[in-house]
Amino acid sequence: MSHLHVQMMLYRPFVHYVSYHKAKDGDESPYTIASACVNVARKIVHTADAMREKGLLNGAYWFTIYTTFFSIITLIYYVMVKSPDATSMAILADAKAGRACLNSIKEKSLAARRCIIALEVSDPLPLFLTSGSMNANGSLVTI
Repeated sequence: MSHLHVQMMLYRPFVHYVSYHKAKDGDESPYTIASACVNVARKIVHTADAMREKGLLNGAYWFTIYTTFFSIITLIYYVMVKSPDATSMAILADAKAGRACLNSIKEKSLAARRCIIALEVSDPLPLFLTSGSMNANGSLVTI
């Protein structure tokens, strides 16, 4: 988890580049780094889920809680800025799995409880995906 956290900190400043389309003749490295950030966020959630299934996820270790929280936020950002497709739905499922991980320890951890409260904003996310309200460049907008 520590290695993934370091990768997340390196790639996260570029995450906003996932909202841009790949340039045909331009430099694609910012988009590639942003995509790597999303992939690392997914790996973090998968690792946290595996830890939860094995009973290794506990509320005392705040590092794992906040790493998982930042990963969920990154995945939600990706889903909000990309048009709904199979990849976005898979990433949304990963974000929900990460939220379930934090939910599983919220009674034992004040940090996890606070993260869940912060994530309550993402509850209407499936509504945005099914409402079909998009702006001109294909990104979702709030209603």
